Amino acid sequence: MALTRIVTSRLTRSVLLNNISPGELEEYFGPSYPKIAQFSSLLVDLGIPRGLIGPREADRIWERHILNCAGVCEVLPSEGTILDLGSGAGLPGLIIAIMRPGQNVILLESLQRRTKWLSEMADMLDLANV
Repeated sequence: MALTRIVTSRLTRSVLLNNISPGELEEYFGPSYPKIAQFSSLLVDLGIPRGLIGPREADRIWERHILNCAGVCEVLPSEGTILDLGSGAGLPGLIIAIMRPGQNVILLESLQRRTKWLSEMADMLDLANV
């Protein structure tokens, strides 16, 4: 767990300095990286026009959202169901679901346009655990 914190800290600093490489992200996320990268792109390309995130978030999607959400996985229990209450754009719920494919993740959202988004993303990302 300590090594993960060091890597997360280093990656966060690198992103903030715009020195992060896709290789570093790939190394950190491991087998989850392709879906994480896909979700990141979808969030920018489709989420901004839908008003799920602001237009200024596009340039800082990794450091402000994706890596912060990934850090939550470090403190979650490794067994049981995870509930993301007020899921919004799927942060952190969809990131958790991608990183924890063996755990069920419940995304609970009251707004219909957001629940539609969450369902679309779970389908597009082939997340059977959501």
